[in-house]
Amino acid sequence: MSILSCAIVRRRGAAMLAALVLTLPVAAAHAAGTMNFGSRSLYVPDPMGFEAISKSVPRFMQLAQAYLPPSNRLVEAYVTADDEAALSLGKPIDLKRYFQLQTLKSLDGTAVSNEEFQSAAGEIESGLKQALGDAEKLGGDLAAQGNKAVKDMTTVDPKVSVSGTGYLGIYRREPWGQFFTIKSKVSAGAESTTLVASGGIVLVNYQLVFLYAYSQYKTEGDRQWVQGAVSEWADAVHEANPDDPRAAPKSSLHFDFKGILRMGMIGAVIGGLIGLIGFMIRKSRA
Repeated sequence: MSILSCAIVRRRGAAMLAALVLTLPVAAAHAAGTMNFGSRSLYVPDPMGFEAISKSVPRFMQLAQAYLPPSNRLVEAYVTADDEAALSLGKPIDLKRYFQLQTLKSLDGTAVSNEEFQSAAGEIESGLKQALGDAEKLGGDLAAQGNKAVKDMTTVDPKVSVSGTGYLGIYRREPWGQFFTIKSKVSAGAESTTLVASGGIVLVNYQLVFLYAYSQYKTEGDRQWVQGAVSEWADAVHEANPDDPRAAPKSSLHFDFKGILRMGMIGAVIGGLIGLIGFMIRKSRA
């Protein structure tokens, strides 16, 4: 998933990284489009023009998860067909745009009612900017956590980091979702680039999920793209999973939406780092 067109590590270290990555265990892949959440599943259509990569590049998912907070699970990541083909062959690739699907482990398979989500709409809107402050504080710790985990697995320290994250506001509100945009600088060593990301906190058949779209930021057209892309994807996911009364919660569970917002924002910010490490690992096999 990433962004730097320069080499992130020297060729010798990169070759060592590639060899060791190949020894990592591979998790079983799920059926295309069907995502498991606890004991239940949802059908998640791929974003238009993009393909899921957990099946073809499973090690990407394993190393990417190392950067997320323990509360978040990376369910799937998506790239274009050409980029997926290059990644699966280990060819160097500069991922200019990509998507992620995340959820909270504490809510994996736990039903959230429409009423409870809607009653929290004001809290979600007012809390997102505050959540960004928490995400900025934790970003450094999570980057160090991920860098250490990757180094332990591969012997190569990717030295990726995130900084200067700015909140660009909410741009869409639905009874079943709220959509926001952020911009940040992501770095690998001395090299850096700017990313723009759009996130959707979305309730899908009583399951809360986080949908993210990322793009290298060159012009305002890139911001418009991530907003339109994640919005269109959210519509497709929501429409593919109409509410099933059998999945509805039996009673209100009084969720901590402040905590949910915090983890949703952190997931969006750290997603940029995941892009850097994914690019580094693939490029190392060139």
